[in-house]
Amino acid sequence: MGADTPHGHCRLAWIILICVLAVSTTRAEEPEPPKLPELLTAYFRAESPDVANAALAEVVTSSGGAVADVAAALAEVELWDAPDEPTFEVKLSVGDGRAPIRLRVTLPDGYNAAKRYPVLVTVGDVPLLESMTRESVVIRIPPSLLPPFHEPYQISPDEWLRAVRRSVHLDEDRVFLVGCGTDGDRGLLTILRWPDAFAGGVLLQSTLDVPYAHVLVPMLLDQVRSMPVVLGWDRSVLTDDEPTSGRALAVAIVNELLADHAADAKVPLVPIVGDDEDAFWEGSTVAELLVGRRSTPNAAIKRFRFGGEAELHGVRVRQADADWSGDVIDIATPDVAIDGDDYVRRVLNDKLAIMQVGRRGQEIRIECSSGRGVDVRMPCDGVDFTKPVTIFLNGKRRFEGRLTPGIRTMLEEARQSWSFQHPICARVRIGPRGDGEPY
Repeated sequence: MGADTPHGHCRLAWIILICVLAVSTTRAEEPEPPKLPELLTAYFRAESPDVANAALAEVVTSSGGAVADVAAALAEVELWDAPDEPTFEVKLSVGDGRAPIRLRVTLPDGYNAAKRYPVLVTVGDVPLLESMTRESVVIRIPPSLLPPFHEPYQISPDEWLRAVRRSVHLDEDRVFLVGCGTDGDRGLLTILRWPDAFAGGVLLQSTLDVPYAHVLVPMLLDQVRSMPVVLGWDRSVLTDDEPTSGRALAVAIVNELLADHAADAKVPLVPIVGDDEDAFWEGSTVAELLVGRRSTPNAAIKRFRFGGEAELHGVRVRQADADWSGDVIDIATPDVAIDGDDYVRRVLNDKLAIMQVGRRGQEIRIECSSGRGVDVRMPCDGVDFTKPVTIFLNGKRRFEGRLTPGIRTMLEEARQSWSFQHPICARVRIGPRGDGEPY
């Protein structure tokens, strides 16, 4: 029976239909290619460089090299599992055969590993209200983790927060440091020394144990111009008929100094004066601060004693100069008759290294008195990468040109920092001489 007969045409149609159905069934059974968040999860969970590189190549291929798509997909990676217990420890190695430092992490009821959580970092034990912890992860750190003014950080806030982020899904823009009493002293100093790490601070009856406080405190407070800090203290010790001495007086004097300078310099410090601690914690001021988010100002300043602190708003000093160490700051009184405070201020300005970072449109201006150059790390939304970028260091133009954001740069930075909310996708290294170079 030929194909040109009616029976032949019918048979041919059935054969074609069967073939189409077979192909359709086969295609339906083929698994869909993994989506970007799944490929990124595989990359970050890779346990060897070879596996990580293979996953990275898959990400580049799947995204078609679209940096913005990969940056958006980072928000959907699934890297966290719910811990077995709601309270557990994260151990920090300090080397030299010493016992690890232990951080106690407490999760809120109903913790969902797919959700980011705000963070309350308490220095020692703090009487937190249930309303404060209902939706927050609480990290209790020992006061010894935060050094006094004359000692460097053995483990920086960035490092210990990263250690916790590997276990718990944290909101990096909502990390608040909370302390009270003597434990809070080091917390207040840490907020001033490491402002990039926190969205705000709440300190009750705490002070700053620093030399020449009347001169140094205003200088340090300039570093938190974009960070709200709530301070509580009892002012009555300054107005009592009978003179007061000791810690209560020191707390009141330093907090008054902080409040006065904050008002003059328009620093977002909120004073709460009184001796009712319950009213302090239960008040609306603390509650309002804890719903805020970290901001990135266009201009920032940082003074530091130790090279390990030489980082500000994505700019990291390379080979920072020798630390200014010692238990005390010895400033000899000059023989000539000059204003004592002015003299101390000049010495402190000379001794303390200083960084300033300003960003305006496509222009980045950096001033730094220490080190042999800087590394500038730029988030995907930091500049318009379709236009030239200009970087000045200490008044000299050190880089000008277009930067190409890269997926490899983004993922390598995120893998090292375990930070996914503001991915870094371009970097420029500026040495002691010559033009800066992307790296």
